[in-house]
This record gives sequence, C-alpha cells and structure tokens, in this order.
Amino acid sequence: MSRVFKNLENYNKDINDILDEEAYDAISQGQDKIISEVFPDKIIPITIESGTDSYVLSTDASSVSSPRKNIASVKVAELPTGWTVTDGVRDYGNISRFPDPFLIVNNKEFVDFVNANQGLTGQPRIGTIIGGKLKTYPVPDNSVDGDVLKLYSYLSSSAGVIDDENEPDIGNNFDEALELYATSRFLFGKDRGEFLVQYQNEIRDQKGTVNRKSHPMNRPPVEGLL
Repeated sequence: MSRVFKNLENYNKDINDILDEEAYDAISQGQDKIISEVFPDKIIPITIESGTDSYVLSTDASSVSSPRKNIASVKVAELPTGWTVTDGVRDYGNISRFPDPFLIVNNKEFVDFVNANQGLTGQPRIGTIIGGKLKTYPVPDNSVDGDVLKLYSYLSSSAGVIDDENEPDIGNNFDEALELYATSRFLFGKDRGEFLVQYQNEIRDQKGTVNRKSHPMNRPPVEGLL
C-alpha cells in the first residue's frame, strides 16, 4: 500500500485524505480484476466428513458461515492416501471411465450414476460441481472421515479480504499490477488512463511469463464448471 501512496504523492494527491480502508478496497478491486483476466490457480483442500456429501469451494479460510464461492473450475483432484479402486464399491454399470479411484464428472453423469446406484456409502468415487460446491458419491462414511481431497482449481475471484492482516490471494508476481490498478482508482482523466495502460502492459507481460513456463492454467479444466 505504501507504493500506492507514493505514486499518488508524485501526482500531488494528499494521501491524508485517503483512508486505509479505501486503499485496501482499491487493492481488492485490482485483485479481482487480475483474477478475472488471468485466472490464476490454487490448491483447495477439502476435508472429507462422514455423512457429508457437499463441500463449499472457496479460498476463504475465515470462520464465517458463508464463505465466498470463488472457484471457477477444477482441473484435477489429488486423492488422499489409500483411495483405491479395490474398495468393494460397485463398477457403476461397467462405465468405461472407471476404475479410476475418483473422477469429477458433469452434472448429468453424476445424477445418472447416483440414480442407478442409490444408497451407497464409503469412499467417494465420483464428484460434480454445482452452485459453488463439490458434491461426492458414495456418501462418505467413517472409513474416509478426515481424509483430505486436494482440488487444483482456477479462481474466479479473491476471498474478498485484503487488509493489514490479510495478504492478497494472488502471487507476488502480480504486485506491480495491483499497485498500478489501485493507484488508478484515485486518479482521473489522463492520469488514470496512463496507469491503466501500464496495468494492462504488466498483465500482458505476466501472461507471457505463464505461457513460456507452460503453466497448467493454460490447460483445459475438467468437466464440471460452476
């Protein structure tokens, strides 16, 4: 935030007129703007609970009752140790996509599988994403209670909180872009336009870096968009 204030001082803006909350809000807007343009990815841990088949997808780690649903899609799932295909679960009518230990499928396939194999409990074998949540089936039981399923996911927005205690969700490589966008929110006319042009150039450069590294964000997500 100090760099934003320094930029504004260079444009003869009185930073004493700007509340910290206003500056953090501008940075938060910048973060959401970057995420909407770049779609960074993050690992979302899901702790499996016995008897619970629906889990909110969010990077919001706070204790609020309604965390922000900010996952655009899931690329792949990293399974807990011990999740196997030899667990005695049915083959779901010999569906060719099994015997993978766990798959994220589209909503129709999920419902078809559940309808054809009702009442199952145990290690989840399939999941689908709907309404910002991951639904799993069979319904988890005590044998998998506490297991952690890790979802490699694209973000659609931030967790929504940046302040003196909470860092941005996105990586340090976007610090300059955040600075440029946040600064632009307190300027007008030509001055704002100049910072937005610099912001767009920075976003373009970061996208180029991602492409050169063959970052997984350039690969298509699995089925089951939110």
